[in-house]
This record gives sequence, C-alpha cells and structure tokens, in this order.
Amino acid sequence: MQQIIQLVREGAEGTTLSAEAEAALRGRYFDWIVKKKDGVPTKPIEIWEQKEGKDIQKQIKKIGQAAAKKAKDQGKNKIDGGDAKLAYTEVEDTSPCPHCPAPAPDPGP
Repeated sequence: MQQIIQLVREGAEGTTLSAEAEAALRGRYFDWIVKKKDGVPTKPIEIWEQKEGKDIQKQIKKIGQAAAKKAKDQGKNKIDGGDAKLAYTEVEDTSPCPHCPAPAPDPGP
C-alpha cells in the first residue's frame, strides 16, 4: 500500500497529499491489491513486478497527475480526499486495465 501512495505522490509532482487523500486511496486500494477480480486470473499483487503490474503502476501515477491538476485548478497546493476520488474514478474509467476495481461510487462534488 505504501508503494501505491508513493506512486500517486510521484505522479502529483510537487503537490502534497493530505491525510484525507491518503485515506481515500487506502480505502480504494487496500483490499483491491490482494483480491482477484471476477474474470481475471491473477491478483494485482501477484503481477506487480511483471509487465502488467508495471502498467498498473503507470496508471496509479496518472491518478496522482489527475489529482494534482484537480487541486491546482481549484487554487490548492494539497490534494484532498475529493480530488483523489475524482482522479481515481477518472483514471479507472478510462483505463483498459483488467485489474481495475469495479466502478467507484460517484464521489459527488
């Protein structure tokens, strides 16, 4: 889980993650990393160091990029939980990754 948080930080480039943002990411990915998704033969943790896992890691960095953009667009230098939720929803919805979690509930405004 720490590696996921670190990848989001790397993607966020200079924008910090609030404790609320980290909690949102943990809530979304803590169980996901160790569970098989229906119709997918592997758990994300099982392929983390393989090519498919490296592709997932790139998507996680994109979450940081998207969250940072959302925060900066609002004049903030810190990503909050709402920014994180909007970002992971956006990246997951546009990713071809078979391991992506089921669609997130609408994070609202």
